[in-house]
Amino acid sequence: MKQNATNQPTYFRAEFERKNYIREWFNVIVLSLCSYPRLLIEVFIRSELGERYGSPMSMATVGIALLILPWTDWFDYYTGSSTTDVIMSNKMWFCFVAAYAIFAVKRWMEIRRAPSVFDFGRYSKSTGSPFLFFVHVTDKAGEINYRLIEIWLEPLMVFIVGFLFSFIDSHIALLLMSCAIIYSFSYMAAYNIGDNEIMKINDQSILNEEIEGIIIKNNGPDKSRGVRIYGKRPSTEELRRRLLDNLKDKKKDDDGDDGVAV
Repeated sequence: MKQNATNQPTYFRAEFERKNYIREWFNVIVLSLCSYPRLLIEVFIRSELGERYGSPMSMATVGIALLILPWTDWFDYYTGSSTTDVIMSNKMWFCFVAAYAIFAVKRWMEIRRAPSVFDFGRYSKSTGSPFLFFVHVTDKAGEINYRLIEIWLEPLMVFIVGFLFSFIDSHIALLLMSCAIIYSFSYMAAYNIGDNEIMKINDQSILNEEIEGIIIKNNGPDKSRGVRIYGKRPSTEELRRRLLDNLKDKKKDDDGDDGVAV
């Protein structure tokens, strides 16, 4: 059976890449678990969340979970305890839940819209805006260091608040400190993935720019910014140009490929 040309390699290049499987595992685990812990913090410290990122349903889910936790073993709940007894035994916790509900409503008011009317002028998965204090502190020549804010400053602030709560209510303290750690780890994972994707795009750009010199002029790594092709190339310039033209045609046809390298 003849194989579709779009599934063929665009050109022949061996590539060796060392994978950090521990980091990849870390990224997958953290990003799969961080959604609600991050939202619990972001309701308090972020404004103007995207409509699909800070959805009312997600905020309500976190609120309901917080509300029912005092009836679990984590709070040493005893079977038969009345609702009044549970509330009176955990007054600070329910004050915290009430504060969460107030901020959640505030965030919902920021993103609410009329039915069937969408705000196409704003990214619906926006993670919102951080405190202006952090923006001013990290602003250097008009460039805000969001990486510093999201990985260190915001979670550190929440962790300190959680630590202070340890003198008042250990459950709130443990919740905030745990969410702060997850918050920080989640952004570490997100930035790591983003860095790798940007480097991948940059490598592909260099590859596309150097491929003609490599094939036609047989340029080595010293003249092709480190790019190498492993394998034999046609012996004559005419055949090399024909090969290059075929590779460019395949690149245009292969819409599903993220680049020309294999």
